[in-house]
Amino acid sequence: MSTLITTTAQIGTIKDAGGNNTAMTINNSGNIAMPGTLTPTGGIVHGGYELIEAKMSTAHNQLASGSVIEFRNVFSSNYIAYKVIVGWYLHAGDSGENVELRFMTGTNTQQTASQYRYSINRYGDTDTNTVTKASGQTKGVAFTTIGGETNGANGGCHGEFNIINIGNTTLGGASTQRYYSNDATDVYAPIIYGSMIGFSQAGSEYERQDFFIRFNTAQNPYTNTGFCFLTPSSGEAKGTHIAVYGLRSA
Repeated sequence: MSTLITTTAQIGTIKDAGGNNTAMTINNSGNIAMPGTLTPTGGIVHGGYELIEAKMSTAHNQLASGSVIEFRNVFSSNYIAYKVIVGWYLHAGDSGENVELRFMTGTNTQQTASQYRYSINRYGDTDTNTVTKASGQTKGVAFTTIGGETNGANGGCHGEFNIINIGNTTLGGASTQRYYSNDATDVYAPIIYGSMIGFSQAGSEYERQDFFIRFNTAQNPYTNTGFCFLTPSSGEAKGTHIAVYGLRSA
């Protein structure tokens, strides 16, 4: 029998009618956690962006250890696309380096083949307006000649970028997996595109740099499991923070 609650209900866990599966939990701070997805009776999942992983550096070189900031195993068939928010990114002590990215396979094996293609449009606050293009590279570039810690308050960059074409997902109950060559060959060559804004050493100015990166090799879905930022030996500066979100579709 149902009971109508007309005052305050103090509930920590909500389960299904049989008492077997947890649908929602509420902690002591009033925060709600839902292990499943919200699905109406029509069967269409209403998801939105969900936080997958966030990293915050509280000391110089804490995340990179002199080489790389990794986001491992962040890709899955639950998501149709990914958004990366770069709240602030700075190289500790080093100025004039590029912001460089690579995809990863397995746990943290970097894709180092000379298959990266990228293009960067630079728009400065003085007179810079250039395009940088490259193919056959071993890494992609998202921002050129970033200011480092030696630039003080002028250093670092901010922005956001999207990652797509990692693998298939499910939409409306059907798989989106696709092929070419008469359905015989997989076609997933991952793409990153977005904008970064910061101080450019090359232009001696603040610049917005719009970019895209493609790892130009057709692969099986989810061959790539994550990605990473490459850093100089000094690593990232204290205060660097980055968050990865997935756009849920299944």
